[in-house]
Amino acid sequence: MIQRSRGARGARSGFRAASFSEEHSMLTLSGTLSIGLAEILRHRLRSLFVALGVAVGTAGLVGLSVIADQLEGRFLATVQLMLGSDGLIVRARDGTGAGNLKLSDADAITREVAGLNLADTVFDGGEAVVRYQGRSAEIRLFGNSANAAKAWARPVTAGQSLAPADIEATARVALIGTTAARRLFGDEDPVGKSVQIDGVPFEIKGVLRPIGVDGHGADRDDEIQIPVTTLMRRVRNVDYLTMLKFTATPGVDPDSLGGQVATILRRRHAIAPGEQDDFAVLTPKAVRATIDSTLGIIRILVPVVAGMCLLVAATIVSSITSASVRERFREIGLRRAVGARPTDVGIQFLTEAMLVTTIGGLLGIGLAQLMIFAFAVKFGTPMAFSPAAVLMGLGATAAVALASGCLPALKAARLDPVEALRET
Repeated sequence: MIQRSRGARGARSGFRAASFSEEHSMLTLSGTLSIGLAEILRHRLRSLFVALGVAVGTAGLVGLSVIADQLEGRFLATVQLMLGSDGLIVRARDGTGAGNLKLSDADAITREVAGLNLADTVFDGGEAVVRYQGRSAEIRLFGNSANAAKAWARPVTAGQSLAPADIEATARVALIGTTAARRLFGDEDPVGKSVQIDGVPFEIKGVLRPIGVDGHGADRDDEIQIPVTTLMRRVRNVDYLTMLKFTATPGVDPDSLGGQVATILRRRHAIAPGEQDDFAVLTPKAVRATIDSTLGIIRILVPVVAGMCLLVAATIVSSITSASVRERFREIGLRRAVGARPTDVGIQFLTEAMLVTTIGGLLGIGLAQLMIFAFAVKFGTPMAFSPAAVLMGLGATAAVALASGCLPALKAARLDPVEALRET
């Protein structure tokens, strides 16, 4: 009698939140969920351990996938801005190539390569100290030709663009980006104002159209453009360029001209066979291929690493669910004895696995959002969290639950009620 009373108490502990139908003695959905939640709360530490394992895998899968997608979009936007579909860029390599790229190289290329026109000559002046009425800021400085607005599809929104006369006269005029303008002038209209750039006085001639952050995380609106001749002769005192931009005439593929450009520059720079180029030729297809190759590696690593985390989580869920089945033999036996079907028992344990992995999945999605936010703040790159990413995360957690919970649930469903009661 005493033994029977203890058995009844054990049975009641497993059925507090359960409600049986009169006809089949089966748990309702709400009863199944209630028992599942009660089990999770009863084993808080164990459930937390499982949820964290799922959360780490989900956060890695969702967060890194979103970051990779956003980076791809940013890089492609930067390529479109720099090259478009008809552009070709020659850059001097850092170190060995510094100082070797000259305006005469641009003249030789346009003279010898049919179908290629010079669009812009650029000198990257690095960071410059810009002062205005007691305010100062370090701002990136570029020297450009009068064709810069057309070459980079970046006209001014106020004032005027650089003119050929500015280049010829090495004029001390400047175009300023919107971020740089806010830093120096606040709400004032910068056009017509005088500033000092590394101690040289300049007049702000125009405000550049905002283009935001590029694929490398640099704020392209936090920069100043001045005539390339002025930067070379009056500010930096150099006779070389950093970059040349060309455009192909309609019907000519710029990717097919890269080899000719490289041959001309190797000859002019006296680069011996086998020696490394002191320049880099960038064409639309070549740059996109580099981006695809880099992001392709990331796209392979992300699911592999996240999959390993989720596999570990699935193993933990399976082990803990199996342990739960062993602990609850009496409950299973009593449920079967009063009419519960094997499927009811299996569904109960599968539901518990689904609940704990769903909690972990939601936690992982939250962690992924924090990861994306931190990345956006660190690199100054806006990031969007798409609904597809949420669905991917929840789908991954559902797969973990099904993969890890099915075998223990099947084992519970196949238990013989008499044997289950006898073993407890």
